[in-house]
Amino acid sequence: MQEHHDKDLVERCLKGDQKAFEILLDRYQKPVYNVALRMVNNVDDAADLTQTVFIKAYENLRSYNDRYKILQLALQDCR
Repeated sequence: MQEHHDKDLVERCLKGDQKAFEILLDRYQKPVYNVALRMVNNVDDAADLTQTVFIKAYENLRSYNDRYKILQLALQDCR
């Protein structure tokens, strides 16, 4: 079981807790990268897409919906 729930981490991010976003980044960076790599089949493009996903996630924290996961952002960006 995850030590911190995503929703709680997002709430902490919105209150200015940068460590909370680092936890989300650590949790999802590898899975997002792997999805991107499978879809674009290029390590550099996958790394760029991964960064884009996390920038978008950070910019849209206020509209976080726990049914809409970070991996779904990755799938949209890789299409």
